[in-house]
Amino acid sequence: MVIYFLQIREVVPSVEFLQKRIDFNKAISIGPWLGTFVSCTLNEIKMEEVPTTATNVQMHLKPFFEFYLQFDFKTNVVCPYLGKLVKIEELEKQTPTWYTYYVENSPADRMIELKKAMIVQDPGYN
Repeated sequence: MVIYFLQIREVVPSVEFLQKRIDFNKAISIGPWLGTFVSCTLNEIKMEEVPTTATNVQMHLKPFFEFYLQFDFKTNVVCPYLGKLVKIEELEKQTPTWYTYYVENSPADRMIELKKAMIVQDPGYN
């Protein structure tokens, strides 16, 4: 949830962005997840280094709780893969083919459940 919050604030890039240029023939997969990411500098992804000082952490802490206090969990998914707001009914359309294939061919206990009070796009912990 912290990663998604930082993605929404454009502090951290989406997982999708970090995996766009990978070689799928050499990629490591762990269940539905690709464990391979592109190595890049902060400059390449147009990001600045964020100091991990107590002041900086505190600056993000209150907005983090305010963000999730106002987040509409009834209609939206916390989606670190895309790093943007995704409606529940749009999740399948915006999910990559390799992930959809995994979910469709997984045991029922590994499928993403879309009828919960809070949905995080992660089949292992949903």
